[in-house]
Amino acid sequence: MKLTALLLFLSISNSEIFHDLTQAEQSAADNPTQTLVLYQQYQSYLETMPVNVQLKWHKAAARAALRQSDVVGAEKIFIAMLPSYLQAGKNQQDYFYNLVGIWFRKAAFNQQALNAYQCALSNQTTDLDKLKYLNNAAIAARHLNQFELSIKLTEQALAIIKTSPSKPYEGAINNTLGMTALMQQNYEGAKEAFQRSLFLREGLKRTSAQLTSTLNLMTTYLLNHELDAFKRLDKRKLSEVELSFEQQVYLSWLNFLYQQSLYRTAATPSTALVQDYLALRDESIIALVKLMSRELHFVLPDHPVNQKTNLIYQGPLENYLNGCAFLSAEKKQ
Repeated sequence: MKLTALLLFLSISNSEIFHDLTQAEQSAADNPTQTLVLYQQYQSYLETMPVNVQLKWHKAAARAALRQSDVVGAEKIFIAMLPSYLQAGKNQQDYFYNLVGIWFRKAAFNQQALNAYQCALSNQTTDLDKLKYLNNAAIAARHLNQFELSIKLTEQALAIIKTSPSKPYEGAINNTLGMTALMQQNYEGAKEAFQRSLFLREGLKRTSAQLTSTLNLMTTYLLNHELDAFKRLDKRKLSEVELSFEQQVYLSWLNFLYQQSLYRTAATPSTALVQDYLALRDESIIALVKLMSRELHFVLPDHPVNQKTNLIYQGPLENYLNGCAFLSAEKKQ
């Protein structure tokens, strides 16, 4: 098998491999399917490549799987990546602490996610890195209903932005602030934060980020009974990009709530809408749909993700946190 893989590898030029790798890395956020297709094409002979190249392929694939909220697929990639990480990833520990933290959060192990982000923060070297890790930690804290901690972390991030401006990160942080306000039913605060986030994200390449802010602002308008503002909001982004399954479900619930609010009816969500809700994997979207269901006075069944709230992950991905100074200090206390 390895000999066959080696022969296949040798038949492909280095320029082609690195072209595809670059494409996979660049597509992980906005076209994750393309990244995973490329990864699968090379997967059978990754072991014939230099360790640092293996690591780059695994990283791109892990990011893509996480973008799709495919925690099962992402876990398999993390397990496959572990040998190359142990050989070549130690000089990027903060990056991998953050990346595995995203997996913990997507899998609803939020306390371990928060720990992983704290590990990244204890290891970071640049302001931009710190902005990323603070924002992710704030999201994990919000999922743990630690709203004061979430706000504190975003405020620390905004203080850094004053000296190290970054529109993409400022947009992301404002989206996080908006979500925290929305979960506390502070609609005015949420509206202000999402509007700011959308403004900052306009013109940037990350169309998925613009889409997120648009959908969240639409939700805020509906929950705050601002139907005119909802109708006026520029929704062209929704038709310009291919929506993920999670985004399609989110938009379907938004449209249902809008119709009920517009015509003041009291229809019950369809069985298909409820089943789509139960199939969601993104914890933020799950929480947003629950907010909309309360507005509709409809009781949703317990979601499988919410049943994992107090569980602790035990498995090979814990190896990525070995050597974390933050966790070592926590254990000593």
